[in-house]
Amino acid sequence: MDQFQDILNQYLSGKTTSPNVYPQAMQNAANQTNAQNSLQPYPQQPTPGYSALSGLTPIEPSNQPQSEMLYNDEYLNAILQKFVGHKVLVEFLIGTNTLTDRSGYLLEVGANYLILNEMETDDLLICDFYSVKFVRVYL
Repeated sequence: MDQFQDILNQYLSGKTTSPNVYPQAMQNAANQTNAQNSLQPYPQQPTPGYSALSGLTPIEPSNQPQSEMLYNDEYLNAILQKFVGHKVLVEFLIGTNTLTDRSGYLLEVGANYLILNEMETDDLLICDFYSVKFVRVYL
């Protein structure tokens, strides 16, 4: 479209003497519009499961700083990241005095969550990190 504007401006200002410049620019713009209109959207694909995506690397902007708790060993998050792939038993405090535990393979640790792959059901369990009280790592 910018090419069309440039040619049109040249023609109207008298900088070009070719009478065919304007119709040629119109034809080029029409061809570009037809090419854009002929594009078909991608067909809908089923969303793959987590296991299909486990080998992929997430896209993260390199200019964004990572949270300190993900790489500083003074935080539990950073320590747990070293044990990704290990079998763990995680105890959670629910309310003021109820402890419950979950076990499975530690898949991922974030700033405020962790993901377990439960052994009994092979389901993914996404856990709130702030209710975690104890983590047992089986080496």
